[in-house]
Amino acid sequence: MNGTTSPGTTVTEQRLRDAIEGRILDLYYQPIVSLTDRSATLLEALPRWPVGAGQVLGPDDFLDLAQRGGLLDGLERWGIRTAFDQLARWNSGVSAEMCVSLNLSEQNVFDGDITAAVEEAARETGASAERVQFEISERALADAAGRSLEKLRALADLGVSLTIDRFTGAAPRERLEELPVGALKVGRDIVAGIPDDEASLDAAAAAVEVAHELDLTVIATGVENPGQLASLRDMGFDRAQGFFFSVPMPAEVLEERMLPR
Repeated sequence: MNGTTSPGTTVTEQRLRDAIEGRILDLYYQPIVSLTDRSATLLEALPRWPVGAGQVLGPDDFLDLAQRGGLLDGLERWGIRTAFDQLARWNSGVSAEMCVSLNLSEQNVFDGDITAAVEEAARETGASAERVQFEISERALADAAGRSLEKLRALADLGVSLTIDRFTGAAPRERLEELPVGALKVGRDIVAGIPDDEASLDAAAAAVEVAHELDLTVIATGVENPGQLASLRDMGFDRAQGFFFSVPMPAEVLEERMLPR
């Protein structure tokens, strides 16, 4: 989700580095809702950066800065540990079925050591890696080779599954079959055209066909109105997320409003 930067906000690499090292960032959670029973046991974790004066920045405001400054690995390691901490609390006190989905950058698909971060977080928090999903872009999946494929398979050995974000059908079918892919996520650029745009409908229907042929979950993101929801349900989507259901929220707010008890 987009954050909002006011004209007076100065975002610098050093400020972001200090925020990561000082753990003053936060994770907000957006439900990924089942279209069968409206349950919300899967949540996407999204980083937020409080910068003072009531301002909270979303990832669109600082991910490029993190990449340019070589901070993505530290940011994602912080996100993994924070999500595992929260997941352990939810699984022990709210619902043993809660799962969290985290975005994994192309940089860490190719260069990072996410497996070690997941192993450490699982060991120290007691949360199961089987309750964690990583979202990677379709391009990262298509481009992965050699050591990158080995790292993705190593995540599978820990129980982590992959969601292919912004799926368009460009990824080779064999790549979807050989890796621990559990879900395909159709992006908001496609969902925004539903139900009126024929090309958007065709793209969404094609994603559903691929997902169900491979026994994968298919998710729509960016759902904002009942017309979109009705069409997506009719097409066979399994889950959906977007402002129609909920904005991303801090964990404590989400617990009060939405989570089962």
